[in-house]
Amino acid sequence: MKSKCLNKKQFIDVLNALRDQNDKDNRIDAFFRKELPNADFCANEIHSGLWYVLMRLLIDSFPQNDYSINDIDYFVYELDFGRKYKEGDVKDANGKIIDFSTAEKLWDYLTEEYHE
Repeated sequence: MKSKCLNKKQFIDVLNALRDQNDKDNRIDAFFRKELPNADFCANEIHSGLWYVLMRLLIDSFPQNDYSINDIDYFVYELDFGRKYKEGDVKDANGKIIDFSTAEKLWDYLTEEYHE
């Protein structure tokens, strides 16, 4: 299956930019929690609108079906952009292990022929 609007490099660049911004926001949040424990501050909320738009762009880049939506969400939120991936975490319907350790490998999986 081919992406409707992004090429592989663009897809990877967007996911990596989201990952890097998320990491920065988490460091900022940690600083404020330590230095100002009573402050009501969350850096992730500052970028939530942009985050939503970029996630929709990634998801909408593929024909809408359960696997593309769920796999991108799973990669970002559950696997922390692949950093928490362990071999065997993800398997296809036939039990074949699918590597979700990087944005590039996610792209490769989402664009494989048998997903059409």
